[in-house]
Amino acid sequence: MRVLSVLLVALSVAGSAYSQCTLNDASAANLDPTFGPTTGGDALTFNNNLGSQINIANNYNFVSNGLVQTNGGDNLVLTGTLTPTNSSLTDKFSLRAAFVRTGQPNDVKRELQNNAYTSNGGPIDPSTWSFYQILPDKSKMVSLTNPNAVVTMSENPNTALQVGTGANGKNLQNGASGWFQFKATDGSVNVQSGNGEMEVVDININLGCSSTFDCVSNTYTITKASIDKTLTDQNQEQALFVDQVSTVFGNQKRFDTSSGTVNTISIDQTNGNLRLGAGFTSLNDSSITVNCDLRFTPALPNAGYQPKLELMNSAYVSGGGSVDPNTWAFYTVNASASSCTRNDGTVITITGDQDNMFLQWGKGANGKNGNFGLSVWLSYVDAALTNPFFDINVDTVCDNNPSTSMFTLNFTISSPKNFTTIINTLSSLNITQNFTTNNYTLTYIQQSNITSLKPISSSSQSILNNISSSSISSTSVSSSSSFSLNSSSSQISLSSSSFSSKDLPETSPPTEQPTAPPATCPPGCIPAIPINNVTETPAAGNSASSIEMSKLVVAILSLFILAFFH
Repeated sequence: MRVLSVLLVALSVAGSAYSQCTLNDASAANLDPTFGPTTGGDALTFNNNLGSQINIANNYNFVSNGLVQTNGGDNLVLTGTLTPTNSSLTDKFSLRAAFVRTGQPNDVKRELQNNAYTSNGGPIDPSTWSFYQILPDKSKMVSLTNPNAVVTMSENPNTALQVGTGANGKNLQNGASGWFQFKATDGSVNVQSGNGEMEVVDININLGCSSTFDCVSNTYTITKASIDKTLTDQNQEQALFVDQVSTVFGNQKRFDTSSGTVNTISIDQTNGNLRLGAGFTSLNDSSITVNCDLRFTPALPNAGYQPKLELMNSAYVSGGGSVDPNTWAFYTVNASASSCTRNDGTVITITGDQDNMFLQWGKGANGKNGNFGLSVWLSYVDAALTNPFFDINVDTVCDNNPSTSMFTLNFTISSPKNFTTIINTLSSLNITQNFTTNNYTLTYIQQSNITSLKPISSSSQSILNNISSSSISSTSVSSSSSFSLNSSSSQISLSSSSFSSKDLPETSPPTEQPTAPPATCPPGCIPAIPINNVTETPAAGNSASSIEMSKLVVAILSLFILAFFH
């Protein structure tokens, strides 16, 4: 009973969740009739009458909402497709502007009426704002119809992009604004900022949790992206495609998502990281399956980065369609934390982004249809092949009632007779099983409303250490919700990896913890540094979580008892 009570404490479960937005819609900051200034209202404005000198308009708004992607603090990327306002010009522009967090500048712009600020009794407090410095090599506007029409942007002295409530300078909403130096050309005429303060390009936007990526649970179910013949002339559809016949993939090239397994992506809102966990079954030989656990961090593409466009030209905004790649989010793979495993135990080692192509996620990003989905190209190790890679093309649908967690149990048992009882116990919980009797490894997926295990507390660690000297020969417990118990007759190791991004603030996220940025940041990486002023939205807990977790705890405790007394 003493051991059981200790384990029940150690396996306490998070029963509610919290949410933050690392993907935000960007829209033109409309003028507040009471607190706003008398001019403005567009998302982007050239303040030196640019349109009279060059075939580029003065004012622009987004065709649809733009997108602001963050990694939880250190970097911010604004993208979108811009269309002229109040102009006879019609050229649309692709906008990509990247920023890195900085300190408060000397010139904090306060463009609202004086009575809007707390210093004069109003609601807006500029001391709560965050500030970002523009990265010129990753910031550019390019015409969708005339590639020679380009605007580059750079820092305006003593100012920075300011982000927060009222920071857009036009209204009291959450938003951003910034004044930047620029150089513009339409291919024949060149114009650039002068020395005057007003000769700048001015960004004024509202920010809010993305309507496209908005998912309270931060968890999305993935399925094969079916081909839409009105948007592409492709013929083959699959969830995972291997470019060359490879022995590590069982000589199979085309896979669908597996039924009966957890196939999801989740977003860690503390740092913007994305995790894809899925099972794939060969379309030609259903006995061959591959389970993948892939980790990604927000990418920071160069200004000229071109996403993978596999649909017909007419499907995209540039060709008159509705698919806008400038509203996609991009991620780079964390190869060292990612892997795939075939059901015969073969481990597929991931080496990086294929040809520096990032995971792309958004409407039409799967390259097969116009649905909300993603595609990614990953290189892997096969010594017999040159530059092997595989790609994933899937639809993604918000799981409003997330019910996916994956757990792996590794058993080393002196008496194999216990395996029958163990498997029967797990089967009673409707668990999908794949195991090899050679090394007594059992991987199972629990389909329930489990959120995530709390890290083992120091008090629980102390209790376990105390009992280890008597009934257990050795005990180790880690904050990653994994532990092992050894007795003279058997060893049981339990490790858990949750595919749900629902965590209490006091718990550790299921993904790897943010670390300090390396001295040299490899291409595409973004150091994960927490951001201030991020609104947290509590999500309702689900009572089914505790019920299902209780079943799991009982089952695990039963396994411990079996191991200790057989």
